[in-house]
Amino acid sequence: MQAEGWGDGPFAGLLLGAAENILYELLPCVTLLKADRVAVILPADGAAAAGGQDVARALERLGATLKCSVFAALGGPAADPAGLPASCREAERVLGFRELLGGRGLFTAEQLSGRTGSRTVCSQAEEAELAALLAGGSATGLRRFVSRIVRAELEHPAATPQSLQAFLHSLVLSGHRWLERALEGTPAPGYAPLPEAGGQAEEEVYRRLAAVMERFHASLSESRGGYIPKAVAYIRDHLDDPNLSLQQAAAVVHLSPSHFGEVFKRETGQTYLEFVTGERMRRAAALLRESPAKVSEVAQRAGYEDIKYFGQLFKKYAGVTPSEYRQSVREGG
Repeated sequence: MQAEGWGDGPFAGLLLGAAENILYELLPCVTLLKADRVAVILPADGAAAAGGQDVARALERLGATLKCSVFAALGGPAADPAGLPASCREAERVLGFRELLGGRGLFTAEQLSGRTGSRTVCSQAEEAELAALLAGGSATGLRRFVSRIVRAELEHPAATPQSLQAFLHSLVLSGHRWLERALEGTPAPGYAPLPEAGGQAEEEVYRRLAAVMERFHASLSESRGGYIPKAVAYIRDHLDDPNLSLQQAAAVVHLSPSHFGEVFKRETGQTYLEFVTGERMRRAAALLRESPAKVSEVAQRAGYEDIKYFGQLFKKYAGVTPSEYRQSVREGG
């Protein structure tokens, strides 16, 4: 059993101590106070029987008396003392679902049997939305995005602690990969694995992504042509748009197309068209190496509607056709 509502530090310990005393008075049990929970052993034919109804009533009274939220997990019955460790492990597993179950109530492993895991990676559309928010620099927009995405996963009926953790990792890692692309040639901050998803999952994800956004915009002010990295990030995030133009990129950084074109060539050493074509070819090559997508789909995702024209450009870039390039990769060439 876990309880919250008295804050952190010593008050959290006082709350658990008070909760242990009340449970001992209300139920025929043996209790053990731990650092962040109370372990309770009940007779299998008594208060724990009938689906734990007596336990549920006791927990409800405990919460009302101490004005706190209570979350409890009921392990399976043990035939003898040797079976208690297995029952405790089952209860511990259920406790891991606390955030996914709203943080209060009494639950059993049987109630969670239908939870087989939700998605573990964010979608391309979500990655694109995140990239636009990071480049735009809106902390409010980023917080709303994180809140919407994370809460949707928390409320998914099939979610497990493992699937939630993997999804949050995917979301934060997507932000770091975007930063690496946007700051090409500049080391991005190291990625530290997320702690296990707890009651602060949403806040932790926002904090990590806000740090990515701050790092990107700090780099803009540090560089001589500070708006060029922002334009480059925009270009890389919109390579699949066949109509991606110099005018669009210039508008993102609030410059006239002519001035932007001059500065872009000075800072990158390439014209806008040369840069975009090179980026599209690199994306196409990566897709051919790493995905089973058809050549026509690769062309579209690289921003080309005319497959024949795409093939001509790719052969000029790689020296072989897209199909030949993929085959050489498979053969280890």
